[in-house]
Amino acid sequence: MISGQQAQQVMVTRANEDILKLEDVVKWFPVRKGVLRRTVGHVHAVDGVSLDIKIGQTVALVGESGCGKTTTSKIVLRLEIPTRGRVLFEGTDVNRMSAAESRDYRRKVQAVFQDPMSSLSPRMRVGMIIAEPMLVNLGLPRREVMTRVGEAMESVGLDSTAASMYPHEFSGGQRQRIAIARALSVDPRLIILDEPVSSLDISIQAQVINILKRLQDEHQLSYLLIAHNLGTVRYLSNRIAVMYLGQIVEESPTEEFFNNPLHPYSKALISAALPSRANDGREEIVLSGEVPSPQNPPQGCRFHTRCPSAMPQCSSVVPTLRERAPGHTVSCHLYDSF
Repeated sequence: MISGQQAQQVMVTRANEDILKLEDVVKWFPVRKGVLRRTVGHVHAVDGVSLDIKIGQTVALVGESGCGKTTTSKIVLRLEIPTRGRVLFEGTDVNRMSAAESRDYRRKVQAVFQDPMSSLSPRMRVGMIIAEPMLVNLGLPRREVMTRVGEAMESVGLDSTAASMYPHEFSGGQRQRIAIARALSVDPRLIILDEPVSSLDISIQAQVINILKRLQDEHQLSYLLIAHNLGTVRYLSNRIAVMYLGQIVEESPTEEFFNNPLHPYSKALISAALPSRANDGREEIVLSGEVPSPQNPPQGCRFHTRCPSAMPQCSSVVPTLRERAPGHTVSCHLYDSF
């Protein structure tokens, strides 16, 4: 037996451990043309991303569509194999795991996607949808599985008697709760949340976000959150990583990010977000031009073609991601003298 103080110390120590670590991860997709399908270039979807998530922590990836957030999450889920770099889960390279380790990884890393209607089989009853991961990954007796199905449904605020119903008989918010219950059923360590509330009404978004927050506290879950809505990001995340054209340009603790954004792109994202208060004064930043093609990204800083603060060196010299304040890193020539 250990004392309460010792247990608390163990939890603090574990909270400082990395559950997931990305090391210089690159994913290029070949572009092929012609009858012979020759490779004529590459789409630089993810280009040198390093990131870590600690136990019980939420890290949010934010940025415009096409910046590489979803590809990064697919690499973590092993739906894509990185061109270069490593993904470490609990210290083990996920792309070098044995068959047994891979099965365990599939159980420990789950996902909740944007549209629950497309991720839930319309031909299966809800109870079976939630039970399937347990039957595949845990090998539990059917009676125990059905007991755990009821517990999982109740943990997300659904009546366990509704297990015999089909997904189309539920509202959008209820279907997303079903998706969360399915992910939770196999006792995961890390859940990828890919725009988990963006398809829901505003009033329902708050309910689902509160469920995710409560479950994280109860089960010491880690989340990788992919989101556009900075309000959701601010409430759920501990750290924020901003992506632009496949690269992380700023990473910071959440409140530090909102109170003191450093990168011009980060400032533009915050400017474009709806204010939390009607009288919340903020600088309006309008970016010119379009996002460059990831097949042919600009030289130097990739943001310089749209940056209102661009300097001559930005078009030729690649900025380095460096720490400018405790735990706050940014890749921008504006801070080279600091």
